Amino acid sequence: MSNLLKDASILLTPTGYDNGSMNAIKPTNGDGDFTFVRGSAATRVNAQGLVEEVTDTNLPRINYEGFSYDGNGDIIPNSGCGSWLLERQSTNLFVRSNGLTSSGFWPRNSSLIATVNATISPDGTLNAARFVNAGGGNRLGQEVALTSGLTYAFSFYMKNNGGNASLETAFDGQSASQSYTITNDWVRYEFTFTATSTETSQIRLFNGESDIDLFAFGTQLENQSYATSYIPTEGATSTRNQDIATDSGNATLINSIEGTLYAEMSALVKENGQKILSISDGTSSNTVKLGIAGNNAGLKFFADIRVGGVTQAFLNENFGDVAPTFKKCAIKYKENDFALWVDGVEVATDTSGSTFSANTLNVLKFTRGDAGQNFFGKNKALAVYKEALTDVELQCLTTP
Repeated sequence: MSNLLKDASILLTPTGYDNGSMNAIKPTNGDGDFTFVRGSAATRVNAQGLVEEVTDTNLPRINYEGFSYDGNGDIIPNSGCGSWLLERQSTNLFVRSNGLTSSGFWPRNSSLIATVNATISPDGTLNAARFVNAGGGNRLGQEVALTSGLTYAFSFYMKNNGGNASLETAFDGQSASQSYTITNDWVRYEFTFTATSTETSQIRLFNGESDIDLFAFGTQLENQSYATSYIPTEGATSTRNQDIATDSGNATLINSIEGTLYAEMSALVKENGQKILSISDGTSSNTVKLGIAGNNAGLKFFADIRVGGVTQAFLNENFGDVAPTFKKCAIKYKENDFALWVDGVEVATDTSGSTFSANTLNVLKFTRGDAGQNFFGKNKALAVYKEALTDVELQCLTTP
């Protein structure tokens, strides 16, 4: 972490939190803390690499990834890197996400032998199911009502136990199926498809393969284009509400005339829309925005400064068709001096534009300023500076 972060007037990292707040490192009096609202339970991957349910409905999530593995292929606890996880609302359409041995919810062929609680699952408890059959025609699925033209994301955890590794999902009655290969380690597999007819379809983890011996856990079907964090269900569908983080800072901590907004952040996937962090007056008319925009073809990082609803500078860097990854970004704003830096490089500038009257900007949010265009993604650091940093400082701050 750059030593420049200690000079920020507001500094948030994935460390302290309480139910209803994401706690800033600076200032220490609570003026930089974010109000956090979700209003539902959720899950995360914790520091031990386990899927963990966060039952406090307004408790922020620090999600871990990038773990190291030992010689047996097992996660080394506390070897991952944590970041704030903020997701949009989503519903698991499967009414029982992990009762895979219950034929009432998960019909299967009669020769497929199911064993409940057969091994330790990705949540660290003995609740993963085993399925075995040397013969052919093996299938396992749950029936869900689908709507023609809508896109669905299907996900589940699976690992091989010495059986056939080449499997195929199937969406009964829909013109879609996808092949995949399982390994001897737990992996979350994700598939998307667009329904071609409106009907009740059986969504199958595997469909017709022979020589099955595998473990499965944690299924999910969502009406959107990508899989989000696991949403457990027990007899009915369940919804995880969106994560909302707002109301950090005040006019004393944020300089309206000049300053710098910094974030280390990543999108969750390539998708249409903008994910924005901002300092503002609580509206989208007076705001310094730093965000990620994109579609299925690519991602761009951008900054947008608006005074009285009029754009003073719009700066962006297009990274093209790449997988989402963490970038260190900063926007410097000062009258006739605007610059966007990404990963140690000044990628765009504007030398014409005004800033704000003193004490205009007074709040830092994971939105565009008002309640629109929430930031849905991952964040490792967020900082506000009361001065426009120099090029040398910006290069140091944003270099990976």
